[in-house]
Amino acid sequence: MYRIAASDFQARLSEMSTGSTVPHLNMADIRALRIPNVPELRTQRRIAWVLSAFDELIEINERRIELLEDLARSLYREWFVRFRFPGHEDAKFVDSELGTMPEGWDPRGLFELSDVGFGYSFKSARFAEAGAYPVIRIRDLPRGSTATFTDEEPPQWYSVHDGDVLIGMDGEFYVRQWSGGDAWLNQRVARLRPKARMSARHLMLSITGPIRALNESISGTTVAHLGKRHLETIRLLAPTDEVLRQASEFFTTVECWQASLRHKNRRLAATRDLLLPRLVTGRLDISDVDLGDLLPAEAA
Repeated sequence: MYRIAASDFQARLSEMSTGSTVPHLNMADIRALRIPNVPELRTQRRIAWVLSAFDELIEINERRIELLEDLARSLYREWFVRFRFPGHEDAKFVDSELGTMPEGWDPRGLFELSDVGFGYSFKSARFAEAGAYPVIRIRDLPRGSTATFTDEEPPQWYSVHDGDVLIGMDGEFYVRQWSGGDAWLNQRVARLRPKARMSARHLMLSITGPIRALNESISGTTVAHLGKRHLETIRLLAPTDEVLRQASEFFTTVECWQASLRHKNRRLAATRDLLLPRLVTGRLDISDVDLGDLLPAEAA
């Protein structure tokens, strides 16, 4: 698996691919493929163990990130849906346009609680796999990273940073907190930055329900389209200053932990990707390297 993933082998597959719209390999080419520079089985096992150790660490960190995400969602439900926030036992509840809510909480518009920006109209003909400016398109939101670049310099207003809340405005209206590093906002993607003391995570969790409801109600001839006028209809509950302060402390701590884990994963992946072509092609020989008790018996 790792040998096939190496850059030289992937380049070879790319050269062999055919098709004007979707590049592909035919079965005859696949059967004729030969893997060069295959080391002895013991060395193969050592290489696989070293590289898989990086993958396992990355997977462990990804599970930690997801657990932290579950923790944030659970606290949001408890405090802002079920209203079991600190001091709720003594709270009075009143009717509002958003239903029953604690006294002192206010329904506010999305544009009142956040700065909302919309994407730049980049020229798609100038998109490439490398370039000066990484561009965030709708399809990049689910995975939280982009592999699209352009040489077209956009205005600073369209910049996106880790932590910004993004909404895809076509098809399925994805809501994500960006974690793929500094980039630039493409058209049909909206960027939200909270005002006052509300954390970005709190804002994201607050708008997930309203955006989902809009996704279910908006219909188009082929693809559903979200517009500014739809976002202007969103009303959110703003809690008291004290509840907001406590929530922001919690959500900000979760964000910092997750950011640290993502940073570690990027470093692990970069190191693995640096080692991979050197190990599988034999440029870096570990067949006689003493790895002590780190290796399992079959790879030692």
